Amino acid sequence: MVTKRNALIAVVTLVMLSIGVAVWLLQPSSAPVVQETQAPGSEIINATLREFNEQGELIWEVEAERGDYRQDRRIADVVGIKGRFYEKGKLVIEAQGTAGIINQANREIAITGNVKGKVVKENIELQANNLRWNADQDQLEAEGNIRLAKPADDLQIVGEILQGSPSQNRFTLKRKVVATSGKPPIQISSDAVTWDVKNQRIFSQTKLSAIQAKDKRTLTANAGEWDTQRQLVLLKGNVTAKDALLDIELDTQQVQWQLQSQKVILPQSFVVTSPSRNLRVIAQMGTAQLDDQQIDLMGEVQAELQTERATVRADRVRWQIPSQIVTAEGGIRYERIANNLKLRGDRAIANLAEQSIQITGSDVISEFTP
Repeated sequence: MVTKRNALIAVVTLVMLSIGVAVWLLQPSSAPVVQETQAPGSEIINATLREFNEQGELIWEVEAERGDYRQDRRIADVVGIKGRFYEKGKLVIEAQGTAGIINQANREIAITGNVKGKVVKENIELQANNLRWNADQDQLEAEGNIRLAKPADDLQIVGEILQGSPSQNRFTLKRKVVATSGKPPIQISSDAVTWDVKNQRIFSQTKLSAIQAKDKRTLTANAGEWDTQRQLVLLKGNVTAKDALLDIELDTQQVQWQLQSQKVILPQSFVVTSPSRNLRVIAQMGTAQLDDQQIDLMGEVQAELQTERATVRADRVRWQIPSQIVTAEGGIRYERIANNLKLRGDRAIANLAEQSIQITGSDVISEFTP
């Protein structure tokens, strides 16, 4: 009896399965699931990315906290970036920032947000808002709040745009550029300044100013160069120098300023004026000792005492500013227009404060026209 009942159950089960299969086969087939095509890529988490050139030399080594790598474009967008950049296998730049883009195709890295770094060979500190480095072109670019500083030399340069060659240690800054040195204290400002670190030169081909704030000295020129090793400033083209404490203004075409000794060399013709003293002096060349407050003038010197309407001509003149004494030598010719007086001699001493002059020599000649 049990056997017949089991056989009946098996037959019923088989029939039900057959009906189910028939119903499934008769149903219309559903559309296939279409998956969206995605560009191949990968997620970056606490990774170090390295790039090499054709010679097997390391180009960069970049650490990233996280990011995404797009394999189709060979670009990685990363956050928390620290990079080391190489030229011919030698480390030249270290930099880090908030985020960055690593472009393998162009062999280029961009870092954004509070960028801080270092030019390794010369130990120069670097700060900027954004930075870009191209390995093939050996080109470093940066924008926004640029600061290059060399603490060992107490020297820094700030600006808004940076273009440089790290392997050559040559950097050009543009827009509101100010170069400052603590020892000796000097500040140079211009719209464009190039720092040739290797040759220890800072120069500009655009209008610039050089300032010593402590002594209230300001020099402006069309172009100039600062030799940071010899502490020598060379200014060329429409040079104007002003000393507010001494009340002196100088105009010439070329100036050599030795910062350590505070000696100024004037190799070309120049004009010196002092409004408070009513004095104007012209000469072909000269030197000035700023600390000693002394000026030596040479070559067809002509001093005009404007209050007295008098003129002194000589071969050489020494002006000792604190004592207000002017000493002239060689071919002295004094002329005072007010009383038609003319004097000639070998030597003259003038006291600017007292508005007096004494002429001496072996053959003093005086002429008076009533």
